[in-house]
Amino acid sequence: MKDKQEYVIFRHVMKYPVQKVTAPALFVVRFKFSRLSHKTNKVASIIPMLLITGYPGFNIKMYGVNRTNGYWTGMYQWESEEALEEYKKSFVFGMMNRRAIDSTISSFELINHQLLSYLQNNSQ
Repeated sequence: MKDKQEYVIFRHVMKYPVQKVTAPALFVVRFKFSRLSHKTNKVASIIPMLLITGYPGFNIKMYGVNRTNGYWTGMYQWESEEALEEYKKSFVFGMMNRRAIDSTISSFELINHQLLSYLQNNSQ
């Protein structure tokens, strides 16, 4: 990442068939879980993944973990800024935030950015 933190991607999900989007919204969130081990949280992340992939406007999500500092990241690409804003109001997003330590949650959004391009440009 730009701040030199390294995350290992352990899951990559995407909508199929792949659809071309004209104004994608990128959303990146980082946090530490309030409890449970890395292994348990990897398994537990399967449940919200199933809900996220069916959410309107979803395109891509990558899950990553920084084993050095214990932070996790979720990197999403949505079809539009509107789809991202609706997701942020959802039960799934709220559920994930409840599992994290409040003081560790940070996020940013980039409109008109593709997730794969962002990773290529910021991983050097």
